[in-house]
Amino acid sequence: TLGHGAGDEVLRQVASRLASVVRRTDTVARLGGDEFVILLNGADFERDLDQVARKVIDVVSQPILLAGKHYEVTTSVGVSVYSGPADTADTLLKRADIAMYQAKQRGRNSHLFYEDSMDQDNPRSLAIESGLRHAIEANEMRVFFQPKIEVATGRIAGAEALLRWE
Repeated sequence: TLGHGAGDEVLRQVASRLASVVRRTDTVARLGGDEFVILLNGADFERDLDQVARKVIDVVSQPILLAGKHYEVTTSVGVSVYSGPADTADTLLKRADIAMYQAKQRGRNSHLFYEDSMDQDNPRSLAIESGLRHAIEANEMRVFFQPKIEVATGRIAGAEALLRWE
């Protein structure tokens, strides 16, 4: 309502506040819109991550001064933790996004750690599950059998059954 310039100023102030709660070895980056990512280098304990998430909420929720008036900003924080080489950047971002969405549902100025069970509550997962139920009822599922061939002999060693949603 105050224009793009005011929105840009809010983003600058939030970015500055986020940078103030992390170490020099950490990274704060804006993904787009009003979403930021913080990469904590070498944070080993959930306690440390929890403490940083609380600091983020505290600094972001402080009133922002624009054109002589104070404005309230709220935030929701989703936390995902790198657990090994199978965790790609995309996977970690997706998990943090899922946790953030769940935190938003709990109310503003909250944070949650990603848990595998959250995938079941993910809106996209729910949409797919609903679609699959409809696909079964509408007879949109097809079974295809595919042989498994022994490379050395060329002999059929078995088969796979593939279920496809058409």
